[in-house]
Amino acid sequence: MPVTEFQALHILQLRIVGHDRQGIGLTPYEALRASTTHPFEYLGELDASGTVQVGKRADLVLLQDNPLTDIANSRKIEGVMLGGRWLSKDQIQSGLASLELASPIR
Repeated sequence: MPVTEFQALHILQLRIVGHDRQGIGLTPYEALRASTTHPFEYLGELDASGTVQVGKRADLVLLQDNPLTDIANSRKIEGVMLGGRWLSKDQIQSGLASLELASPIR
């Protein structure tokens, strides 16, 4: 199953939010590249994903604030375009809440 930009960004964000440049050695720009373009280069899928271009998969995250000024802004998600379908912040929160309610582990 191919990794989406959203999944890669989320995984990387979990590892770096709360750390400064000295703590992990990445600038916000480097962190974003590491979660978007680099995984697709590694997987040989850069022709289909990893950058915003005509003809590539339309998986995008719309953020409230600029992650280049503070990587923690990558948590301020306003919506996600996933497979050509727009998911608003409210839809994402509602989906997460329903998953939490359905979870047998509490």
